[in-house]
Amino acid sequence: MIILTVEVIATSFTVTLFVYLFTGDMTLSALSDSLAPDTALARTIAVFRSLSSHGILTDVATAVVGFNDAAGIIIYVI
Repeated sequence: MIILTVEVIATSFTVTLFVYLFTGDMTLSALSDSLAPDTALARTIAVFRSLSSHGILTDVATAVVGFNDAAGIIIYVI
């Protein structure tokens, strides 16, 4: 759970900061902020599925991605 929290906060903060610095648009940076944690680990799950991977690491990574998606939705609603 600590990994998830740190990853979501770091991803959100970094995306918000850089989008705002490059565009100067706070609305765009807030929208990008809500989408960033949601897509961070999706490629990893795609690789796990394409390789039909099984095991503890796959289970943990899948759970983290699921919680990331939930956190992205919560951030978007806020």
